[in-house]
Amino acid sequence: MSDMAKLTFHWDLPDSADPAISFAPARVIGKNLSVMLAPGDEVEVPKETIAHIVAEVPGFRRYEKEVSICFEESICVSLGADGLTPHARFDVPQDPRKEGASTVAVNVQPWASGSVPTSTIPADIWLITEEEASKFFVQNQSEAAVPLGVEISSRLMPRRLLAVPQMGRNERCQIKWRRPHASVLRPGVEPSDPFGMLLLGYLDSGRFQEAAAAAKGIEHGRAERSPLDWSSVSYTQLLIGYSYALGRDQPRLSAWSRRSAAVRLLGADGLVLTAEAAWQGHHERDALEWLLEAAVLGPPTVTLGVEMELRLATILSSREKLLVENTEQWQLARIRNSCLLLLTRADSDTTTISLPQTEITTPDLSDASTIRRIKARLEFMFTKWRYDYVLKLLSGQKMHHLLNPRRRASAMTDTSIKDADAEETALVRSLSGPAIWVAIFAIAAWLGFAIFLLTQAGSTGEIRWTRIVWVFASVEAIAFAAAGALFGTAVQRSNVVQADQRAKSAEKEASQNREEAVAGRALAASLQADEGSGGAGQGRLKSMGADTPSSDDVRGRHAQLARSLFGDLVRH
Repeated sequence: MSDMAKLTFHWDLPDSADPAISFAPARVIGKNLSVMLAPGDEVEVPKETIAHIVAEVPGFRRYEKEVSICFEESICVSLGADGLTPHARFDVPQDPRKEGASTVAVNVQPWASGSVPTSTIPADIWLITEEEASKFFVQNQSEAAVPLGVEISSRLMPRRLLAVPQMGRNERCQIKWRRPHASVLRPGVEPSDPFGMLLLGYLDSGRFQEAAAAAKGIEHGRAERSPLDWSSVSYTQLLIGYSYALGRDQPRLSAWSRRSAAVRLLGADGLVLTAEAAWQGHHERDALEWLLEAAVLGPPTVTLGVEMELRLATILSSREKLLVENTEQWQLARIRNSCLLLLTRADSDTTTISLPQTEITTPDLSDASTIRRIKARLEFMFTKWRYDYVLKLLSGQKMHHLLNPRRRASAMTDTSIKDADAEETALVRSLSGPAIWVAIFAIAAWLGFAIFLLTQAGSTGEIRWTRIVWVFASVEAIAFAAAGALFGTAVQRSNVVQADQRAKSAEKEASQNREEAVAGRALAASLQADEGSGGAGQGRLKSMGADTPSSDDVRGRHAQLARSLFGDLVRH
């Protein structure tokens, strides 16, 4: 008989409880033992001893349970919800209406990128408010998963830029006001998924081991619910990668990077996480190449990613033998400087990057001087006039925005539907209002000047004629520009419409290819996960002939084929 017993635990929660708590890990502490466990994992503990199970669940007080290990070979401990006591959080959500933020001006744009465009596919974005929540949502309705920059301003909050990570189709994230560490009120970007909120709570509090253990269970749960969610783009998917990276789980981080195609689909965040996976796997050259490629796309959307990029750039710059080209040292120095500059300006109390867009850096002016508050309110009035969206919290609004870097956004309510003529008008806008009268006046002035010039054609004064012609050339340039503004849109309308149709066709084709790629990676990961899962209870396939393979052989062959195509996507 062995002197060790196998210990495992699970959460026994009511239906009304948060489903994400069922994936919260716990630390088992015993004699010469301290190990982090996810629900369902096993650990060997000495018999005839006492073990302590300690769980740190975000939003709840420390959970402890004492377990007496007797002579059982295996023990499964049930942790009940009655032991979870909510504590008074110092960063509870606040009602922004009390702080003068009942009306906010919002603008959506692609997150800052370098010379390489963030995406060639426009994203269909919705801004949504609810009647019972003091927050608003940013929802992606298209197949394009691009990082977003949401500019937001209110009467007592100077204009700020919030980074929003890539979201999958129909995924939404919430912008909520919090007052962390008893400081001033500020907006932050959070996932709407409760499982992503659990990982966010662990990462924000610096519990990286708990985050990595919870990410493993959440990842497997997503695969069971929908294989496509296992590898599709989402905010929660990105938090899973950061949990593995900061929890130092290199095998799972490498498998996650391949399965989610982080290099192609997750922007700068995915490239930085792939570089971190290569660094933890002692592949320094690969880490350097991924890091240099990430710098081209601009900063990551998550503050932890910027810190990770800064640390990798600092370490790799000290490896002189690693730097093959002379420009690599200069590129690493530029990465360090840009990360340091960004971190000094960014709000350290938000998960994603939050940058001030004015000389007033504080996100709340409730305690500021009267002059600053007046200045902020005047700027807010200008921002409301300049931005396309003005949201009133607790109003149940739903505003639509077609994010397209090629032109300025146009807003409309969810009840309006654009027809073909409206789309053409949005693509090619003609002059209207005072601008059209200015153009007509310029053309009339040119015609009058041309008639006057004809009357002076017989003049013998060469100097006078030269001066008149010089003035006429200036008027002619202005008139031709006005004529182009008046008639050029009609001439180019058909070309622009055809280009827009080609762009839509390319978008549809790219969306189909992306769905097939995601489905292929999910199928490959499922085949690899099923390898060796056939236990004794399942048995073997009955032979129908001499060469009929067994079920284990079929699973092994399928898994080997998937591994040869996609690499190792699952770590058992």
